[in-house]
Amino acid sequence: MWWSWIKAATDRVTVNGATRSEIKSAIKKTGHGRDIYEIERLGLLEHTIVCREKKPTGLV
Repeated sequence: MWWSWIKAATDRVTVNGATRSEIKSAIKKTGHGRDIYEIERLGLLEHTIVCREKKPTGLV
């Protein structure tokens, strides 16, 4: 899994301690919906946000 992330053409941001709905709400509030490809669930309160491009400005 980690090697495929490293070789991918996109960056990922890992989020811990938040639900999917909280993440979606935060993305909507900040206007970064166009920068996000998808949100993947890793664990109960662990998610990774797949960005559309490398080095997403202002997302982190």
